[in-house]
Amino acid sequence: MAPGSFCSACAGITLKSLCHPDGYKHLSNAQDIFASAAGCQLCNLICEGIHQNTEIDRAQRETHVRDAINAEPIILFGRANTGDTPEDEPFDLIGIDVQVPVGDFFDIINLSLYAEPDSRAQRSGNIVGRALLRRADSPEAFSLVKDWYRTCVENHMDCRVLFANPSAHMAEDTPPPLPTRILDVGPPDGSAQPRLFVSNGATAPYAALSHCWGKHQIITTTKANFSAHRNTVPFSALSKTFQDAVTVVRQLGLRYIWIDSLCIIQDDADDWKRESAKMGRVYQDASITIAATGAKDGTAGCFIPRTFSLPRVEMPYRIDEASSSDAESMYLTLFPDRDLTSLESLEASPLGSRAWITQEWMLSRRTIHYTLGRMIWACRTLMEGEDRDHVAHMDEQRLLESVKLYGQSRDQDHEEEVAPDALEDRMGFVVDWCSLVSTYTWRKLTFESDKPAAIVGLAKEIEQGTEEVYTAGIFHPKSKQAASNNNASAMAEVWTRYLILQLFWFGKETLARPDVLATQPSWSWLSTSGPVGFHTPAQAAEPLVESMSIEVAASAADANQTSVAVVSVEARVRTVRLESYAFREYRWLEMGSTATSDLFQFHSRSTFLTGGAASIGKQVFRIFDEESRPVGWAAFDLGVVPRVPEIHVACFSVNRYNGEFDGFNVMFLSAVQPTGGRNMYERLGVGEVSREQWFDGLNHRTVVLGSP
Repeated sequence: MAPGSFCSACAGITLKSLCHPDGYKHLSNAQDIFASAAGCQLCNLICEGIHQNTEIDRAQRETHVRDAINAEPIILFGRANTGDTPEDEPFDLIGIDVQVPVGDFFDIINLSLYAEPDSRAQRSGNIVGRALLRRADSPEAFSLVKDWYRTCVENHMDCRVLFANPSAHMAEDTPPPLPTRILDVGPPDGSAQPRLFVSNGATAPYAALSHCWGKHQIITTTKANFSAHRNTVPFSALSKTFQDAVTVVRQLGLRYIWIDSLCIIQDDADDWKRESAKMGRVYQDASITIAATGAKDGTAGCFIPRTFSLPRVEMPYRIDEASSSDAESMYLTLFPDRDLTSLESLEASPLGSRAWITQEWMLSRRTIHYTLGRMIWACRTLMEGEDRDHVAHMDEQRLLESVKLYGQSRDQDHEEEVAPDALEDRMGFVVDWCSLVSTYTWRKLTFESDKPAAIVGLAKEIEQGTEEVYTAGIFHPKSKQAASNNNASAMAEVWTRYLILQLFWFGKETLARPDVLATQPSWSWLSTSGPVGFHTPAQAAEPLVESMSIEVAASAADANQTSVAVVSVEARVRTVRLESYAFREYRWLEMGSTATSDLFQFHSRSTFLTGGAASIGKQVFRIFDEESRPVGWAAFDLGVVPRVPEIHVACFSVNRYNGEFDGFNVMFLSAVQPTGGRNMYERLGVGEVSREQWFDGLNHRTVVLGSP
């Protein structure tokens, strides 16, 4: 078709029509889009987007799509860099969202919108989108990264905040202490070879690298080559990812970069243990983190070749119907495959699946992500792609804010009365921490034994920010005696609630307890391998335990040696023999075929109202007593009914629905060999008991949870 060929629907597009609250009505019948595409460039681009969003084979797509599209209008909405549709000038547009009616939903085609640099459209602020660059190592790409970096360092106060002290700001003009060892990349012109520098307390701004090791062998520092690396680490010996990272550092005018494989002596267990514990501080103090997000190993690099082809449609730039149609142009393209470019895809990227990046990304104050499709800038103030596409911040912003609120709430501990909001801020922090744990446990580790170490750097920074104690995956108070008499009761309840929530985790898949994690206590999610979630009703439930504490022996200070950390709780416990009770496997996916009245014989209403039903693991077990009456449900940690003669069921809290009983939140335990005269228990799982009288007549007794 000829350039500039548009149907009447496309020719009528103006910026004001795109920004109308109801959008711009395009074709009245979406089924006409294919016929219109034969003679209209923009309709053809929309068709390409429809095909791109369809996951079946290309040969079958058109027939499938034609059958699926409804005879309803196509609506176009302008998208601002805030993600919303603006109503007033300047419109700040970066794209157009095309809503195509398909079945009961809309297929959203995301078109990128931009104008030529320094054009009237761009200068006015009406169109602020940028074209994706052809190369991530082009002068334009480096210029953009430097602009992002300079703007953040000079203007973003929130990006100077540390988890360890969220109420203060880091001084950018005061360089931090360098890590123990760091790669000196030499002057920006590359006239000197990199070398490993032993800092001995020196200070300077530096970068850190976040990357996947992968299966290909990369250069490492060992006892044998440590002295040689102090003299030189030849640029040619570096992996492609390391070379690209060095190039970025030089472009930014920095001198140093921390790379784990080079800055930790890999065959020295003591050095690895010592330096890995400092990694949280390394990433937090770094001026910038360079993330090879799209690379599955060191051979891919940061500057991954962009092989996608983006058809571009040139259209008249018109603010309204009265505007001239021959003055300037604006350009529309498809986003490349969303898997390549979407900001949401950071989590699904090769690097995003690696557990170590949880603390690397959380603690980094600013990060430049090199993905398969584009560069993405992520700091605590701004998160945008090179095309200026914005989305909401990831978990770190929410957790950082909750740590800050938590610290502020502690200031009221010695006041006569503590505001209810201050108490809830503490629970808010714990909820955000549990959400992060769920994300962390979905990610993968090459060595399962690294599970405690790969999160402890972040935990220790949060520990300073909240003034609480981190032990084996959970946060708990230093002392309950800090509260005044007037607010002690309220504080104690909040402390108990947030401890219970952290203890009520469950496997979202079948978990394992590998031998390499045997030093972790059974009550901790760190003792298991696999993804976990948390039982949401426990967040608002009324505690029924009379006291609860975590006891940590001095020898348990090491994050990897916490087997002597125990939870001591005063609770009602009922013992059941497995030969008398039935545990029948049941999958939540079967709920749609189950009568509601039957469901509530086993499950609390709170489980459904809080979304807990959707977050429980793949299978649970319905519990029946010796008379085949419903008792409740159990989610066992290892996905099977434990092979023990009896199970001890400890009652931790009660759910309420409209003020009425709605089930007990319980933990299933197995007795282990007494230690030091104390009755010790191993955790088996969690669940609910739906019968209100089930614990009647039982007195509270001491339950000590320890290791398996």
